[in-house]
Amino acid sequence: MKSLLSILLLLTLTFRESVAQSVGVGTTTPNNSAMLDVQSNAKGMLIPRMTTAQRTAISSPATGLMIFDNTTGSFWFKSAGNWVELVDTLNNVWKENGADAYVGVSGNVGIGTNAPGYNLHINRPHARLGFTDANDNMFSGYLEANSKDFNINASRVALAGTPGNLTLQTNSAPFVLAGNVGIGTLTPTVKLQIEGGTGAAATGGGYLQLGASNTINIGFDNNEIQARNNGAVSKLFMQTSGGDLQIGGANNVIIKDGYQVYRNRPLSSNADLLPIAYANMDGLNASVLSGTGNLSIQRVDVGEYRLVLLGESNLYQNRNLYTIVVASNDVIPLLVSATINSDNSINVLTAEPWLEWQNVPSCSSVVCPRTFNYIESIFHNKSRDAFFSIMVFKM
Repeated sequence: MKSLLSILLLLTLTFRESVAQSVGVGTTTPNNSAMLDVQSNAKGMLIPRMTTAQRTAISSPATGLMIFDNTTGSFWFKSAGNWVELVDTLNNVWKENGADAYVGVSGNVGIGTNAPGYNLHINRPHARLGFTDANDNMFSGYLEANSKDFNINASRVALAGTPGNLTLQTNSAPFVLAGNVGIGTLTPTVKLQIEGGTGAAATGGGYLQLGASNTINIGFDNNEIQARNNGAVSKLFMQTSGGDLQIGGANNVIIKDGYQVYRNRPLSSNADLLPIAYANMDGLNASVLSGTGNLSIQRVDVGEYRLVLLGESNLYQNRNLYTIVVASNDVIPLLVSATINSDNSINVLTAEPWLEWQNVPSCSSVVCPRTFNYIESIFHNKSRDAFFSIMVFKM
């Protein structure tokens, strides 16, 4: 009994002394900076071990609490916010090479997923991969993905209102050569190759579209260009700011700046294939029924009209370069002619061929053995208002 009391008294005195001093296990000289200094050359120290479910079930864990998780096979400690796993460096996940760091695994790396299916797999809502230029402290752009879209955005946050440029396959340093870009193909053979689209139509489709679908846009497929406007056909404009438009080789169709269409023949002068103006005219009411819209009409007199051709200056001075074809659209044959006036207008005359018939008395039976009737005609024109068509060519 006396021995037991002596041991308890010794332990009590030792505990009281250790409250103010460091406690050593395996050493008689514990480090003064540690409350508990455990030393051994043959054994380690075991901290509490439990499953993940048991760890997460700890009520109000203190910040800094540490346990070994048997489920994950790793150490965990309670930070100010949540449980944090201590990475097992024995697996050589992250390695250093000078100032560089890299992942030393042969499998995949996951961010937000413990089962990555790709070399780098990010599993986050609206996952983003951002880039910042440290020299200018400027955010340059990002890759963003959601359940529907994958976006590449070149942005310049530090320069408000200044957009960034997105370039593909450039030949700037450090690369010397630049390859091709493919959409819908893994083997593009030209700078930009698009495959797998649909036929372009008024309602949509195509391999490539310029413009929004609900307004004016152009659709391209592999052999067609379709101009459209919100699901309906639209006018296709080419070279509206000037310049010639050539279709085919040097001797094919050329559309000159200024609405002249001609075929370039090297052994002759340029000749228009299409008229620079044409119209159907109502001579009775002095109006243009249909045509190119650059002809106007004025009735001067019966069967006489003054036409003005818009957009053509010095018409009279260069009258040898113009060919005018006019024809009657009336129910009876009419004579129609056109000339260029000195005031650069076109004068058109419409007239009806007129025949006056005269009866010649027949011979008397005494003078002539037979009786004859001769009809003599006198030919002249009679002006008449009429419908007519006109075409003006510039040679």
